[in-house]
Amino acid sequence: MKLFFRLTFGCFLKLIESTPDIPESGRVLVDWQIDSGGKVFEAGVIRDEFSNKDFQSCLREKIGEIIFPAPPSVRSVYVEHTFVFRKEENN
Repeated sequence: MKLFFRLTFGCFLKLIESTPDIPESGRVLVDWQIDSGGKVFEAGVIRDEFSNKDFQSCLREKIGEIIFPAPPSVRSVYVEHTFVFRKEENN
């Protein structure tokens, strides 16, 4: 999950910078498929509590960059994951 954090954190930072009045936290449900070679295709945002199209686009792009281990079968694999994003103040 550290890889997901590194990839999606930049998207969340851009969201905070462009929309400072967003909620303190929110869930984003994302789905994608992994082909037989481990590449992501058809990444999509199913639900985004922040309702921000640029944020959704960034997440789709970053998830699409991930190369996973090849699935055990020759069929593609469907993945669905909920990310929880939270603003934290630095004191």
